[in-house]
Amino acid sequence: MAELTSGSQEEAAVGKEPVPAARPIRTPAALFRRRVGQHVRWQWMVWRTVIDWTVWVYVFIPAALYGGSIYRHWWKTPPEWMSNLGTGTIAAVFAVMLFSMGRLRTFIEEPDAIMLLQRPKWLGGLRLRGAIYSVVWRLLFAAVPIAVTLVWSTQVKLLSVGEIALWYELTAAIAISAISLRSIVEANLQGWRRTILLLAITSLLTIGYTWLMVKMLGGNGSAAGSEQAHPAGLGAAAAVAVVAAIAGFWLRLRFYGTLQADIESERASRLTLSSLILRQVAPVKRPRPTRTRPVLFSGSGRLIRGNGQQALIADSFMKSLLRKMEYVRLLLLFYVISTIALLIAPGWIAGICALVLPIIGTVWARDRFEGWMDEPFIKGFAWDAGAVRAGMEKALLYLLVPLALWLGGLAGWKMTGVAGAVLGIGFGYVWLAIVLVPLLLFASEIRRQKQQRAE
Repeated sequence: MAELTSGSQEEAAVGKEPVPAARPIRTPAALFRRRVGQHVRWQWMVWRTVIDWTVWVYVFIPAALYGGSIYRHWWKTPPEWMSNLGTGTIAAVFAVMLFSMGRLRTFIEEPDAIMLLQRPKWLGGLRLRGAIYSVVWRLLFAAVPIAVTLVWSTQVKLLSVGEIALWYELTAAIAISAISLRSIVEANLQGWRRTILLLAITSLLTIGYTWLMVKMLGGNGSAAGSEQAHPAGLGAAAAVAVVAAIAGFWLRLRFYGTLQADIESERASRLTLSSLILRQVAPVKRPRPTRTRPVLFSGSGRLIRGNGQQALIADSFMKSLLRKMEYVRLLLLFYVISTIALLIAPGWIAGICALVLPIIGTVWARDRFEGWMDEPFIKGFAWDAGAVRAGMEKALLYLLVPLALWLGGLAGWKMTGVAGAVLGIGFGYVWLAIVLVPLLLFASEIRRQKQQRAE
């Protein structure tokens, strides 16, 4: 029998360094160990890209200490909200976590395809060992939510150790059945049929498990007002689930599909963590034609009337800002968030918010204006410093007067009613036009003079 000495592409040499001779692979077990080792190293490299010592020091360790302290306190005195936590809610969360993810691993990669087709026993050995590996991990994964909710199950539901063990046995068996069925479907179906069938299986398992837990453990969270647990029924359900898990495991090994399906399934499993970490990275796509005509103010007409430089500057900045939809969305979002903040705040706090929120909007608009003035095309014109200052003031007022009037009127209405709304509108205009904008312009002028002296 030929000896295998090649690993996967992850073991390729880099540069001109000599490649050490790989240990020959003579058995399916040796190939399986090689693939598991490569998988562990790959996952470790992925985790190292996002987790370093600072994450441990500032996130994980404090979170573990704080979370452990809270959990210890819960063991002594369960919080009141835990008594209102129903069995159906717990079961539904468990089902979504355990039944909608995962598949039976095979650890079959593309470099192994030709060799495995020539050695059917090796192919079957890899599938069997990969399935056992997946079952062991699923047993450990199913124990995590059971362990986390021990406070609820022992202190609130008053379940015994035997009942918790049967609950775990039932949950783990259904989870194993779920990954077996998922693997069978993915290996034998494609396209929309596979998607619909997977969704149907997950939904049925979730609904059935939730209903069964409510019947076996009682529906309500408090032990006093809930039905008593049914150990006999729970044990019978666990036994049936174990038989179903064994049957699903055997069916997966029997209806394994094609070798290419196993390779694609293994690739998807191996890259799950990488895809999760890199989900915010935009994929490289073919360039598409973009819309060059702006949605708002696509014409060349003036928004701000006037013949001086200040009117031209204010008008050009307003159109430049409002023609970019990301800025328009940001302004609308700021208006909405500010309105919600005033609506949920008490009267006098709403008045403070009506003073503070326009400051945030004015500073943002001032920064956008200064960035716009620093653009090469705009800097190419010989603008008068006074005209620039007046143009900034005019643009800020046009942008933020509606916000100041709206927030002032809303705060006044919350404090004293309709009369307060009228006074608030006037006060909002005075606060923005007479106090806030001149102060920001003064600060911008001082900063500009400092920059000129530094240059």
